[in-house]
Amino acid sequence: DKRYYEAYMKASRYGKYPNSFIRIILAGPPKVGKTSIRKLFTNLDLQHNSPATLIVDIPEQIFEITTFKILDGRKCDLDIIINHKILAIIEEYIQQIYRQPNPPIEKQYISTDDAIERQIVSGNKSVDNDNLDLHLSHSQHKQSNIESTPALSIAQSNNPQFNNEVASESNNDMETETTQSDIDNDAFSDNNNDMDTEKSKFQLAISQVYQQLRSESKHESDILNQQFGKLLDFGGQPIYHVTHRPFMSANSIYILVFNITQDIHQQVITRDGQSLNMTYLDMMKEWLTSIIGTNRTRDPIKATINNEISRYSLPIVILVASHGDYIDTEQERINKFNEFAESLISNSPIYEDNICCSRIIFNCNDADQNEATKQHRRQCCLKLHQIIHGFVKSLPFMSPEDGIPTRWYIVMAILHLAIDDQHNDKIIKLRKIESINISKIMKWSDIRKLVIKCGLYESDDELSDMLLYLHDVGELVYCEIAENDGIIINDEIWFLKIMRNVIPLNDPAATNLGISSKYKYLKQTGRMRQDYLDYILDNNKVKEDDRTLILQLFEHYDIISNIESENRENIEYFVPYLLNPKVEEFDLTKFNVSSKLYIGYEHKEIPYIPDGIFYCLLISCLKEWNNFEIELYHQCVKYYLINDHHYVIVKKEKSHISLQYCYQKFDESESVQYVIDVIENSIHNKCPHDLIKKKLSQIVEQRMPKFKGARCQFYVKCMGCNKLTLVKSKENSENLNKVRCLQCKCLHYNQSVADWMIYNKKSLLRERTLEADPDPGNDQSHSSRKPSNLDEASVSNSRSYYTIYIMDNKPDSKWSMIENSLSSENLYQVIPIDNETTCIIFLYVATDVTRYFFLIANTIGMDWTKLATRLAPEIDIEVIIAENDKIFDRARAFLNQWNRNYQGTATELIAALHEIGRSDIAA
Repeated sequence: DKRYYEAYMKASRYGKYPNSFIRIILAGPPKVGKTSIRKLFTNLDLQHNSPATLIVDIPEQIFEITTFKILDGRKCDLDIIINHKILAIIEEYIQQIYRQPNPPIEKQYISTDDAIERQIVSGNKSVDNDNLDLHLSHSQHKQSNIESTPALSIAQSNNPQFNNEVASESNNDMETETTQSDIDNDAFSDNNNDMDTEKSKFQLAISQVYQQLRSESKHESDILNQQFGKLLDFGGQPIYHVTHRPFMSANSIYILVFNITQDIHQQVITRDGQSLNMTYLDMMKEWLTSIIGTNRTRDPIKATINNEISRYSLPIVILVASHGDYIDTEQERINKFNEFAESLISNSPIYEDNICCSRIIFNCNDADQNEATKQHRRQCCLKLHQIIHGFVKSLPFMSPEDGIPTRWYIVMAILHLAIDDQHNDKIIKLRKIESINISKIMKWSDIRKLVIKCGLYESDDELSDMLLYLHDVGELVYCEIAENDGIIINDEIWFLKIMRNVIPLNDPAATNLGISSKYKYLKQTGRMRQDYLDYILDNNKVKEDDRTLILQLFEHYDIISNIESENRENIEYFVPYLLNPKVEEFDLTKFNVSSKLYIGYEHKEIPYIPDGIFYCLLISCLKEWNNFEIELYHQCVKYYLINDHHYVIVKKEKSHISLQYCYQKFDESESVQYVIDVIENSIHNKCPHDLIKKKLSQIVEQRMPKFKGARCQFYVKCMGCNKLTLVKSKENSENLNKVRCLQCKCLHYNQSVADWMIYNKKSLLRERTLEADPDPGNDQSHSSRKPSNLDEASVSNSRSYYTIYIMDNKPDSKWSMIENSLSSENLYQVIPIDNETTCIIFLYVATDVTRYFFLIANTIGMDWTKLATRLAPEIDIEVIIAENDKIFDRARAFLNQWNRNYQGTATELIAALHEIGRSDIAA
């Protein structure tokens, strides 16, 4: 049918239609009822004891995706919706054509590739060089001046004046165009341009598919005027957080679910009863920061929700509760909801304009099927649909000024060929078109060739815009690696199945015992061997050509990172999030360990550092210091800086990241001196702490554009109030190694500042920390001298070491700074080296704090929990309680862990005892 083909060509080139798709994502901690709410939300029944959202053999259950009508939640077939949109726009052009006189034939039709040819002639490099001569020769036989028909949308087509204008312009166009069906009749064999011939063949074949669908489809006019959501149910397990980023978009609406029966400060409990080392507040901040950080725009929107007009920032997060059936009265449920929401906002005030407090509380008890409960669920769903509908009407993404080009919908339909659907009529018909080969994973350049072949190409910029739109509505995953370069996943389910097989919750239970052994190695070390990864890809039937792209995607999203090794036969990948949380912490008893320095952001800027950002930082550090000697335990990595003879320990501690360095203890003074020189140079000149801070800042700006401009800074723990306080960046020349706490307003000497040389300039001051030599012999150098009045017994029972300062003898060198920063009683020797330099030696004798643990554990009673909160709130005392029955054992276990983690001192312990009101023990 010439007229239908002509209508298809015009629709694909000029037609536009308002956007009616949006992605809606269900998120939240594990075991809060997200899957139950999804089923209720889309009019499905609850199933008793439904499983967690995780990887299984049935693809549809891997990644819960449901297309539904926003107004009432009715499930819909996405392909039917797309088909109706395309058919409706073609139908409008058919009506225009039938209202015209028959067009003349044997006139030249200017194809959509004319734009490409004109760009080439004018020097545009966006077209492949291989086709340059082909386009140039063909362009000599084309008319280059053509007036574009205005974009036609359904809304415009109902305007009589607009219809007359289009009809008039179409008549003018027909005087210079020939229909593609005429080309089909006699031009395929005569046209010298094979590319144009192939394109025309595809255009004709695609139009014939839609013409056939037109005769078979039932017209559903209500589909064209509705909005549709693509609902995704993310698994809440923390191990899956790294898999979410490829699917997230600032143009989505998020439904954040929490369990109303849980206290926000309570630790998260998984479905198998495991207690995680994070509270519900931590988990909610994890989700909020990951979600809201994706947005680039700061422009607010106005939305009418519950008959109230309010301003909101994007992206929108709707707060919803579950497990309402555990609370007796409606008022009590509302009070609980408000308490949770207020605590959340008070701890994350920067997010208050993003959060819609719905006060919707679902009953997710699948055993409760009485009529009153069902009616309550329907009301909750209706209210949630109305809230979403209110936001959808206000989102710029849902009402672009010019509409969405029809060709984007056609490309969307063609890319669906990658999905293995043997029951979809449209896919079956399109698949019959010869040489249309769509892979599940493709490069940007492959997509470009495809749309050119199908006559749907306009420009490179528009192609990228189209891919971003299809990503935002959940039709594909578009990973934009660089400008006009990227990777496209056409089958989300397939990709997520691979990712969640690579990131397993449980042992894959392979018949090959070697695979099970490699899985255990993975969980114990955080390293994945190449043969284990090959096993996963083989079982997911990933083609060899696709593997390189899959690995490139994994590397881009920091899901894995190659660990460089000279032995290329033993390739391993760094996957720190897969480490078993119960892996033992580092044994640092044989190391000299620095005090902790913290990096992070002001609470009002970024209240939480998400796991995904932290793991990106670990991988970035691995690439910086790439060697095989890395060790891990839960959310902590120890890197070996092989040329600097020391380790750097990077650990996540809720809203901040702590840094320590450590190096091996030596007996020989010469070895110590050499190592100290190298470490001093590393810390002072190479500044690994500055490098890590810079990397964190870059990762946050790249992956969370919402927070671009936020300042990443150093923090230390105040010795007075034990809270983190900011280390000001400018040199603290008046109070060397002292920090004024912003919390308690006191000025204190801080060992972290000294250890990391934050304020010291090497030209002014040089610090070395040496172990005391118990037998200095006759060497009278300042590095091995021992004070004559030192009690030998105290040395043998203590950790002792020298700190040596080299001070320039200049007028502005303030000796009082050093005298005030350290106790004068520790001053051992002042040695003039020459007329310009003086050496000052301090001796420290650190009492072995463990000698007090028995006394404290035996007398402190239940106050041990207060002591734990004061000394180390990061330590999970719930685990200690679970593992020990007696109070004495619990207190002793905590003190031992505190000493292992932080190398505690008697001074800290005594101060903490006084603060909790147990001066009787401190005395």
